[in-house]
Amino acid sequence: MRRWPRFAALLVVLGLLAAACGDDDDGGAAGEAEAPSDEAEESEVTATPAEDEVCTEERQGGELTMGVQLMAIGLDPTVALGTGVAGATEITAIYDTLMRYNPDTGEIDPHVAESLEPNDDFTQWTLTLPEGITFGSGDPLTAEAVQFSVDRLKNATVAASGMAQEVESMEVVDDLTLVFNLRQPWGGFPYLLASEGGMVTNPAVVEAMGENFANNPVGAGVGPYEVERYAPQEEIVLAAKDDYWGGPVCIDTLRFLPNPAGQTAYESFQTGELDVVFMSEPQPVSEAMEAGVNNYRAISGGQGYLLNGGRSDNAVLADERLRQAIAHAVDPEVINERVYDGTALPASGLTHPDQRIYPDMDGPEYDPDLATELVEEVKAEGEWDGTVRVTCPDTPTAIEQAVTLEGMLEAVGFEVTVENIPSDQSNQRILFEGDYDIGCGAASIFDEGPVRGMNQFHTESVRNRVGFGTPELDTGIESLYQAADIDEMRTAMGEIQEAFNEAVPAVNVTSNLWFIGWQDNVHGLTMNRESSVMFHDAYIE
Repeated sequence: MRRWPRFAALLVVLGLLAAACGDDDDGGAAGEAEAPSDEAEESEVTATPAEDEVCTEERQGGELTMGVQLMAIGLDPTVALGTGVAGATEITAIYDTLMRYNPDTGEIDPHVAESLEPNDDFTQWTLTLPEGITFGSGDPLTAEAVQFSVDRLKNATVAASGMAQEVESMEVVDDLTLVFNLRQPWGGFPYLLASEGGMVTNPAVVEAMGENFANNPVGAGVGPYEVERYAPQEEIVLAAKDDYWGGPVCIDTLRFLPNPAGQTAYESFQTGELDVVFMSEPQPVSEAMEAGVNNYRAISGGQGYLLNGGRSDNAVLADERLRQAIAHAVDPEVINERVYDGTALPASGLTHPDQRIYPDMDGPEYDPDLATELVEEVKAEGEWDGTVRVTCPDTPTAIEQAVTLEGMLEAVGFEVTVENIPSDQSNQRILFEGDYDIGCGAASIFDEGPVRGMNQFHTESVRNRVGFGTPELDTGIESLYQAADIDEMRTAMGEIQEAFNEAVPAVNVTSNLWFIGWQDNVHGLTMNRESSVMFHDAYIE
C-alpha cells in the first residue's frame, strides 16, 4: 500500500525531553514545544509502543482509570465530538479506526483496513478490508457496513461530518472492497478514515437500538472493548473483548471519569486515583512536566472565542466591524499572563509558529484605538446598543478568561454580560444551539488534519458554528482539502488566515498543548490523531 500523505509529526519526533521532564526509560514524553525540522531525530520514546512493550497473554489483568476533559456526549461516532479532548479515546476503544495517524512518522497507515489506495489525482480511493474481522455481535465487517457508517456521518453535525460530505458517492465492489468517489481532489482523505469516518458501526445494531444507540452500542464495533456502563457526565466503563481481531487485550476494564478542570485532574493523578490523565490547561500541564510525569503532548492551534455572526435572526455580531473590533481589542499576551500565569502558548493566528503548517502569518494585531473607533461607528448608526454576551464554561480558568475578556471589551466601548455555565451546557449552547454572541471555543487545528477544524467555517458546512462564511474563506478551505503535502497545506493555511483576518469568524488567543500523562506502571499506550489514546496494546505492570 502506498502511504499517503506523509504528514509531518508534531512533537513526538522533536528529540529527547530536557532532563527536568523525566527519564525516557520510564516512558517519558514526546518533545519540547519548539519548531521541528524535517530532519528531526526521533525520540526513543514513541507514540507506538515497542514490540516488547505491548500486551501479551502473560500480562493480562487489571483495571485502568483515565480522567478525560470532556466526556463523550454519546458513544456514537456521529454524536461524539471526537478529539482527544472530547470523546475520541472512549469511542476508539469501542469501534477502532480503519486507518491510524502515527505521530512518530507523520504517516496515516492501515489499522483495521488492509489497504487504502488513491488514483492519480486523489479524487478516488479504494479501500480493502481484511477477511475474518467481526463486530462484537459476531456479524462480519463488510464494505457495505463501511458505506453505511460514512453515510450516517455525512448526515450528522460533528466535526467529521464536514469531511464526510466530501465523499460524493461510494461503490461496493465486493464484501471487502469499497471505492470512494470524492467531490474534489483530497490528498489527505486517509485522515477521514483515521477519525470518525473510520469508526465502522454495525448496521444491524444501529437499527435495533434506534434512538438509544448512542447510549448502548453493545455489539456495534470492532474495537478491543465493549460497553459495560455509560452514565453521561459520571463514568464510562468498558470491558475487554476475549476475541479481539488484533490479539489479546490485557487491561480487563477501562474506566473514564470526567475531569473538566485541569488542576483537579492533575491532583487526582497525583493521588493515584487516575492511571492516565488528559489535560490541556497550561498551569497543570507545566506542573506535570516539571514533575517528570510520563507523557505525550501535541500542539493544537486556534484556541479562543467563536463569534456568532449569523446563527440567529438577530445575531449581534452579524456586522463585520464588530467582529473586527473584538479581534483588535484582545491582547493574547495579557490573557496568557492573567489567566495562565505565563504558561500558555499565546497566538493570535489559527496555528502556532511551532506547527509545521504555520504560514508565517498571524491574526489581527492588538489595536484598542481601532477597536474603539469601530465600536463607536456602529453605535452611532443607532441599531445596536453596545451590548454583547460572553458564554463560557464554569471552570476556574474559563471564569478568569471570561473576566479578562470582559475588561478588554468594555475598555473599547462594549457593554458585556458574562455567562459561565457547566461545560456540557456551554458546549450545547455554542456548538449545537447557536445561542451565544461570543463563545469560548477552539478550532483545534492539528498538523495531521487541519480540515477537521477548518471545515466548520465553510459556508456550506453542516457544522458551521458561526452562521456565516465568505467566498475567500471557502476558497482557502477548499485549497486545504486539495493539498497533497505539508507545503501545500501550509500555503492553504496562509490563504485561510488572510481571509480569516478580514471576516473574523473567531478570535484566537492561545494554542493548546494537549497533554496525556500516565503512571509508571502503565505501558503500551498507542497515540493516535488529535492526542487520542488507543489501549489495544496497553497493559498494567
